[in-house]
Amino acid sequence: MKKSQTNNSNNWKNEVNEIRARLEAVKTRSCWGRGVKGFALNLLRSYIDICEYCDNNGRPIPELNEKTLLNGTDDWNAYCYSGCALIYDGDIAKNLCTPSELKRTDNGNKAPNDREGWQEVQARAYYQAFRLLKSCVKSTCTQVGTCR
Repeated sequence: MKKSQTNNSNNWKNEVNEIRARLEAVKTRSCWGRGVKGFALNLLRSYIDICEYCDNNGRPIPELNEKTLLNGTDDWNAYCYSGCALIYDGDIAKNLCTPSELKRTDNGNKAPNDREGWQEVQARAYYQAFRLLKSCVKSTCTQVGTCR
């Protein structure tokens, strides 16, 4: 591996570690907030996997943006429906709901409300997770000054 590739490898790893630290430091006060934060960490893990694949195969490291994280889908709704996220309603409910909401929805067996299903709720949470991750990226870039 060339020295420039090693530096490139260390750069993205350092940036990701800084972003993860900022993301983990975010204080949440609700089940929804904890679920969104968990989804943001999942998105960051997905980005790490992409970077490691590119790094191991001599490809350029992609920019951390919505297009990269959507993994070929058009939007967060398509991302959730295509199986890139949780697929079982009960799992989605357990990640985003309070105990009383879980009881009301029979642990995700009933619809969360009369306007949307669990996949739509998850898509909304993933959109918010991306926004949270993006804010951590911006604050990291401002402080570190090494972002692409």
